[in-house]
Amino acid sequence: MKKIAMIGILPPPYGGRATYFKKLYKSLSEIYGKDSIDLYLLNKSDNREVNEGNSNIKSIIWHTLIKKYAIIHSNDENYKYIFVLGLLKKITKTKLILTHHSVRYNPKEFNKLRFFIFKKAINYVDLNLVVGNKEFKELSRYISSNQKIVEISPYIESLNGTNKPAKKISEQRSLTFGWNGAVRFFENKDLYGLDICIKSFCNLKASFPHVKLVLSLLDFKDDLIGQSYVIEILKVVPQSVIDDIEIIEDGVEPEIFRNKIDVLLRPNYSDSFGLSVIECLSEGIPVIASDVCMRPKGCRTFSNRNELELENELRYMMNHYKDIYNEINSYTYKGSLKETLKIYENIMNRKGVI
Repeated sequence: MKKIAMIGILPPPYGGRATYFKKLYKSLSEIYGKDSIDLYLLNKSDNREVNEGNSNIKSIIWHTLIKKYAIIHSNDENYKYIFVLGLLKKITKTKLILTHHSVRYNPKEFNKLRFFIFKKAINYVDLNLVVGNKEFKELSRYISSNQKIVEISPYIESLNGTNKPAKKISEQRSLTFGWNGAVRFFENKDLYGLDICIKSFCNLKASFPHVKLVLSLLDFKDDLIGQSYVIEILKVVPQSVIDDIEIIEDGVEPEIFRNKIDVLLRPNYSDSFGLSVIECLSEGIPVIASDVCMRPKGCRTFSNRNELELENELRYMMNHYKDIYNEINSYTYKGSLKETLKIYENIMNRKGVI
């Protein structure tokens, strides 16, 4: 079988994109074998969880001509190299797949050259996999055929089923809430909603003194702007509240983070889907998230940037935790692994590929 090339990032940091790419790579390696997959990694950290792969992304262009991959699957929307790979695949007969994890840009604002490259690139791609309904609708406007675009979940399920681990139902008066993200700004707003998360938690503490909060901050140790921002937020927080806030600098493996919390908070100002949302729900962890995109069933939502609604949702969770816990444990959450495998198989079963 001809090889598959995968382009993306591996944790750390433990963001949604890196976590998705890690799980997809691990699953495909188990199915096809590691020798059938070449990794091209965009992050050059020596602390990557998987110590393999080529960190020089430019080399994939040369290797494409030599190895003539069956599939090149990029999890990064660098439209310049996608454009070049799109031109080369006419020679190599390689099938090109591109996963779009978020679309926080407006193609209408591109200059003529950038727009030309963007539009050509996504139409050279054989299949655009889009995470999020809003992103799917936006990108569909620029793609010539609806056969070239499909909406998928960022959740990678087990091929043997999604058996939920047994999780002890916490004492309702001492729930631990969790937030994970980075200090980032989009349209002059706190992208991951750290500010309203802490403010709402402080207000909740007055009525429920035993609650706790875990903050998993990505890329934090070297982010001086982020550190200053967090210090400024915490200045007005009473010490008694700070004592019950655990800050994990530079994040932690998603599995460890989920084991620390009872409820996930996802107050994002902008979101495409939220991998952490569906991963928590699939493990029986309730979630409160902003309503900026379609959320999975069982996820409780509040109006974007509405602190009062978020605080009310926190209070509702404190009073109805067991009911919400039991409700989400009755659901099964669909992932995209089987769908992706089917796409791979359909491509590789075409004449001249295998």
